[in-house]
Amino acid sequence: MFTFYQSIVFSALEGRVIKATKYWTETNIANGPNPLAIYIEMVFFSALMWWAYNIREYKKSGTPTTSI
Repeated sequence: MFTFYQSIVFSALEGRVIKATKYWTETNIANGPNPLAIYIEMVFFSALMWWAYNIREYKKSGTPTTSI
């Protein structure tokens, strides 16, 4: 959901704020921040999922742990 809005923002910045260089086009530069923002978001969302779905809720007491 957030990636859709991020791509709209970065596409809007392309050509206005994000300028081409000798080695990179505006599109190449605009495509970079979107995956970077996704990677940063995944760290926060993974911590949120770890907190929301705690293992203690699914662990049966008295059963041995697996070898994996």
